[in-house]
Amino acid sequence: CRTWRDDWTLYRHGIAVTPRSYMANLNLGFRYRQDKQYEKAIEHFLRVAEIRPDYFWGNYHAGTCYLALKKYDDAIREFRKAHNIRPD
Repeated sequence: CRTWRDDWTLYRHGIAVTPRSYMANLNLGFRYRQDKQYEKAIEHFLRVAEIRPDYFWGNYHAGTCYLALKKYDDAIREFRKAHNIRPD
């Protein structure tokens, strides 16, 4: 139960035992974004994009964080990557 006492520990443990878990990285990115820790969220969203280059959500969510940080060029780059993966 100590490992899974909350979502933070669950996702961190998931990444510790399976570093290439795109889902654990995605969910930890969501938690950081929810707490407005955008730089840390971006790290995890870009990790998702690295692990699953066909899964546009990593780039998309990284773009939303860059947008929150007013890093518009970076946001546009990530949104374009997401759009190239899934144009619809």
